Amino acid sequence: MVQLPTGDHPMTAKASCRPAAELQSQPANTIAAQPPTLDNNGPAPPPIKPPKKSVQAITLLEAEDGATLADLCAMTGWQAHTCRAFLTGLRKKGRVLERSHRADGASVYNLAAAKVAAQ
Repeated sequence: MVQLPTGDHPMTAKASCRPAAELQSQPANTIAAQPPTLDNNGPAPPPIKPPKKSVQAITLLEAEDGATLADLCAMTGWQAHTCRAFLTGLRKKGRVLERSHRADGASVYNLAAAKVAAQ
């Protein structure tokens, strides 16, 4: 059995990334600088999120006048097929969606108020 000296073999030799003098010159515990203080009394309040598009669409549909498909598309930025799918989703969730026609022939959609049976 042949033994290789530990310092001569490339697999056992320890290579240092930095010189030892540089390692000793840096203190082990360093304190980070304090974060800058804010001018006001505390942290800034979180930004207010705008209401979701679905909530806006439901609000528009619950209005007394209702909403046309064009109204929904303009308010949400959705395409017409997305608005129709949203209306279908409302129906599947059990909401009563009424459709009527205006004098110009446009369909007006209106969410019926939830009727609570007082029995």
